[in-house]
Amino acid sequence: MRSRPNVPLFPYLQDLCANLESGTALMLLHTPSLRRIHLGLQKFPNDRCFPAIWNFVDELPESVPQLERLDLGLFSLPEHTHYSICRCQNLRYLQIFYEPYGLDAGTPTDPSALGVFSELEHLNHLYFSLGSATSPVVHKHSPSRAFGFLSLTKLSVTAVWSQVVPLLSAALFGKLASLVIAVREPYPWQTSPDPPPEHWGTDAWTTFVEIVRSNINHAIEELIVKPVTWVREVPEQAGVRRPNLGDLSFLSKLTKLRIGCPFLRKLSNEDMICLSAACPRLQYLDLRTQALGSVDFRALMIIADALPDLRYLALSIHAETIPQHSEIPVKSHRLEVFHPLASLIEHASNFAHSSDRIFPRISTILPWHTIAGDKWRQVEILLRNFQVARRDEVLRMQHSNADPSGVIVAG
Repeated sequence: MRSRPNVPLFPYLQDLCANLESGTALMLLHTPSLRRIHLGLQKFPNDRCFPAIWNFVDELPESVPQLERLDLGLFSLPEHTHYSICRCQNLRYLQIFYEPYGLDAGTPTDPSALGVFSELEHLNHLYFSLGSATSPVVHKHSPSRAFGFLSLTKLSVTAVWSQVVPLLSAALFGKLASLVIAVREPYPWQTSPDPPPEHWGTDAWTTFVEIVRSNINHAIEELIVKPVTWVREVPEQAGVRRPNLGDLSFLSKLTKLRIGCPFLRKLSNEDMICLSAACPRLQYLDLRTQALGSVDFRALMIIADALPDLRYLALSIHAETIPQHSEIPVKSHRLEVFHPLASLIEHASNFAHSSDRIFPRISTILPWHTIAGDKWRQVEILLRNFQVARRDEVLRMQHSNADPSGVIVAG
């Protein structure tokens, strides 16, 4: 492939998507018309691939001045390339993701690396991962210079927890609508030479909430804190202390909330009361605990009362404990999807009849691949049958009302 000097090979190209092995032809693809670029790597790129990519990115500010979106799914990116990206002042969307199996010395571990991108004045979405390397760097102090993102509406960060706290502490996000934190191993109890704090999950959550209160836009609509991988060998956290979900009351406009272990050890019905009061506009709620707590069917009744807009619910409950039907009010809540996670269930028909009283519009029960998957499948089938029966009854009544009840007169 060749092009004439100073003449782009593809002069009208706007979208470039490539998974590279060598990167040798990249420089031929510099085109002022480009708006969106996605660069990934083959599993085993050769040694020349990285310098070629770095050179390509370094040239972007001059050769692609109208670039709006840049996705880099790479193994390493040097600091000077970060500064080159910051000169692409029309960027609205930036993703720099380092594959976990590719973490190396070129992968940034310092949370202040994110601050460089605050110079992109029009950036709306930022997806960024920090490497943890072999021995995670624990940053006990926030970066010396605070930075602010003026236009950012969505931030997604993948990092170890020791990086998350200083990162968010050093930044101001005045317009953020969505914050997604994916916590990567190792966790403190996996690296600390001393025994981990008894209430590590609670303390970590409390610290995180205070940072959000101080540095994040209170009108945020989506908040997700989750582990990247399944959390193994979590130490027992003694006592009854647990995160107070009512602490989120300053985020009253929150519509999507997901919290994953190890931040939540167990939950109770009282926790659901606090959360429902704190975030009454929730449409999506996913709470994943380390162990099944004391949450039972009454938690669903609480949700049906306090969260009228909820459409998706993922929660582990004791589904084998059902109140008397006379205690369960009949409601027209619009919940559509229920994910029972590690819920215990005994009688599918009993749960289906009871839940149908408060959630008559559930269309999907997830997942079916759990130990009790067959019973949850039965619950879903029963709920759909109830809905079909109600629709048939409505049609029958409508037909009956439309039909005159005229009296037949014999003549």
